[in-house]
Amino acid sequence: MTHPYKNLPTKAFWRKAVQKTEMLNVDPVGEFNLKISKDTKVATAGSCFAQHIARHLKNSGFNYYVEEKGHPILPSHVLKEFNYGTFSARYGNLYTARQLLQLAKEP
Repeated sequence: MTHPYKNLPTKAFWRKAVQKTEMLNVDPVGEFNLKISKDTKVATAGSCFAQHIARHLKNSGFNYYVEEKGHPILPSHVLKEFNYGTFSARYGNLYTARQLLQLAKEP
């Protein structure tokens, strides 16, 4: 009998990776194969954590994608006051993956 979990590594299971492992041997990060370079276009969505990530990406010279930049006639303090550039678009805070999915499916 096969199932989608059959070939997953040990780290994918709480009981094997955490519960039945000595505390000093638990790896809270694991291996992450995705690499983001300064040329990679990166967008953010979420809450305050995503806002901090966006700010650090911009300040570190990464290719932070912003769809809604605001009208060029507006001064920078007005753009900041109305949250242009806080996220990749002006959709506000998103707290669940379901909200992000719903937003992505909007026409």
